[in-house]
Amino acid sequence: MVLDEVITDIQALLRATGERAVEGINLKISRVGGLLPARVMRDVCVELGVDLLIEDTWGGDLCSAAVAALAGSTSPSALWAASFMNDWTLEHVAGYQPRSAGGWGPVPEGPGLGIEVDEDQLGSACSRRSPTTPSVSRSAGSCAAEPTSGTGGPAALELRRPLERHG
Repeated sequence: MVLDEVITDIQALLRATGERAVEGINLKISRVGGLLPARVMRDVCVELGVDLLIEDTWGGDLCSAAVAALAGSTSPSALWAASFMNDWTLEHVAGYQPRSAGGWGPVPEGPGLGIEVDEDQLGSACSRRSPTTPSVSRSAGSCAAEPTSGTGGPAALELRRPLERHG
């Protein structure tokens, strides 16, 4: 069984594994408090033999880069997939990077999250909101917009391959 949205801290994870109620979790970076708590949760999952789908609740280029960084540093044997939510956003504050293609996504290279943010675009994207667009949180690094036409959903990326960054 894969648990989604209910594993938000280490205590919930330990309870679920103690009750043998979990084979894997959907680890959402913002749901557990950010990239550092997500990394700790990922490490505990790997030690306990709990498999992972890594994504976030929503977001654009910044969230997708964080997902790619965390997924790229996860043991391939523990990682089912990762989702790039920027496939669903209209505005791209980092040039639509990282970008998925054909079910695969790169791990950005370079310092930090490995992407270059256009700060002018960040301000512009975060100031445009329609009644159907979710709220925007600059501090969380997400500027959500309506799904692009014809996508049907975010790209779930198969990462069962040698990753550019691991360890």
